[in-house]
Amino acid sequence: MDARTLVTARFQKDLNEKEIVHPVLGMMQSSDCFNCHAVQQKIVGPPFMEIAERYRGQAGAVEQSVQRVIKGSTGIWGEVPMLPHTQHSVQQVEQMLRWIYELKPGKTDQWTSRGLNEILEVPISPKNRIAIIEATYTDFGRGPVASLTGSTTIRLRHRTIEGEHCDEYSGLSIMGSKLGSIKHGASAVFRNLNLSNSSSITVRVASGGPGCTLEFHSGSKEGKQIAELEVPNTGGYDRFVFRHASIAPIPERGDVVIVFNNPGKGGLMDLDWIRFDP
Repeated sequence: MDARTLVTARFQKDLNEKEIVHPVLGMMQSSDCFNCHAVQQKIVGPPFMEIAERYRGQAGAVEQSVQRVIKGSTGIWGEVPMLPHTQHSVQQVEQMLRWIYELKPGKTDQWTSRGLNEILEVPISPKNRIAIIEATYTDFGRGPVASLTGSTTIRLRHRTIEGEHCDEYSGLSIMGSKLGSIKHGASAVFRNLNLSNSSSITVRVASGGPGCTLEFHSGSKEGKQIAELEVPNTGGYDRFVFRHASIAPIPERGDVVIVFNNPGKGGLMDLDWIRFDP
């Protein structure tokens, strides 16, 4: 039975960043467009950006291209033929083509990377700390059996995680780009981390108050303690220092909970970021 598999990755700043997918792009992702094309990479067929450069602004280009997409064509972009796409209506193909022809160099976000030869290219940007990887499988059915489709999504985080990007917190506040106003017993949860090859933890912290003990637990506040470190008064909430602690590798992906301890005290410290070191 014929089938296709597509693996793509999107990169964003944090898990709370709202994903907005253009409706036409969603339609293209559910079809087989990205099996042969990418926005900027050449795969089997030409990049969408190159197609846009050739046809943008040409009278009648959309109408002619609609028929080539639906009926298939050869010799337009080389010897490799374009297969027919009779499953789409004229209106659907026209919408897809207009989206492609509106692409412009320098104004198109690297919204996705296509996996080639088991490699996904990661954009070099300090802001892209989350990778959302999606794999989609679709077969073409046979006889009385309809086409089947399945997909799964995983989210991978950078080793360095900003404190304000925690998934859940209590007994503290998010103060711009850090965690602050931290009380005894406060906690911050970072979900779905892979620490199987991490040997230590580094934190960037500051304290103009009493400081505290940071406890790192696996799974929940009551879970196994995997690391501990002391944060002293650093001379001010704007005087950040680095503190380190060893960590035993955790074989399975899971949540990490930071608990802040200094009984009876408040205003303990500020947390900028944590890093899980290899």
